[in-house]
Amino acid sequence: MSINNFTAVILSYKRPGNIQRICETILEIKAVDKLILSNNNPEIDLTDYVSINDSRFFFIEQKEHCACIKRFEIAYSSPSKFYFCIDDDLFFNRNQIQYLMDVLVTDPSRPHGFWGQNYTVRGDKIRFHQPVVNKSTTIDILNRAYFFSWAHLVKLLNLVQLSQTYLTDVGTVDDIFLSFSGKKKPQLHNIDCFENCPTSNEKGIATWLRDDFEIKRIKALEFILKVRTRNDV
Repeated sequence: MSINNFTAVILSYKRPGNIQRICETILEIKAVDKLILSNNNPEIDLTDYVSINDSRFFFIEQKEHCACIKRFEIAYSSPSKFYFCIDDDLFFNRNQIQYLMDVLVTDPSRPHGFWGQNYTVRGDKIRFHQPVVNKSTTIDILNRAYFFSWAHLVKLLNLVQLSQTYLTDVGTVDDIFLSFSGKKKPQLHNIDCFENCPTSNEKGIATWLRDDFEIKRIKALEFILKVRTRNDV
C-alpha cells in the first residue's frame, strides 16, 4: 500500500457553496497527493455545488449526519505522513496553505495552524481566552485550520478512545484532542490576510455558537488534563 506525503480532508455541512473554491485552491498545490471531501450533511446534494475533475480528488457521501471528528476518522483510513484540514468557513490562498505545510514538515513535533486560543485553570474552573490569530507563538488549542502528522492522528484517536467512558459527545471537540497530540504545544504562524465566510459568526450555522458548545469543551479539556502530559514549550 502506498503512503502519501500530504492528504487534505475537507468537510461540508451547512456551507456547500464554499466547497468548490476551497477544493480548487488546495488542488493548485502539487505537493497535495490526495484531497478527500466528505459531505457530512445527507440533506444536501453536494454534487449540485461541487464538480472537480482531478485524479487526486475523492468524494465521500455520508449516509447520516456526521460531526467534525469525522475528518480524523477519514484521515486514518488514508495513511499519509502529513495531513491538513481547513474549516469550510475559511478561505486560504495556495501560498498560505503551502507555508503551513512547509512548517509542519520542518517541525513535525507538534500540530501547526494560524488561529487558536489559550485557557487558564483556577481551582476547578477552566476559562477559555479570546482567540489568538496570525501570531508566531505557541498556543493551547488550535482552531479552524489544522496541519498535523500521522503520529498526531494516532495519538488523537487514542485519546478519543480513552474518553469514551467520560464524554458522551466528542464530535465538536476534535480540535482539543488534536491540540494534545503532539510532544509540544501547537504552533501558530502569521499567514497575513485571509478571508472569512460571512456565516462564520452566524447562529444556526456556526458550530461555536451552539448553546452547549463551551460546556462540551470544558468537559473534554477536564478529561484530557487528567490523562495527557505534554512538554508545553
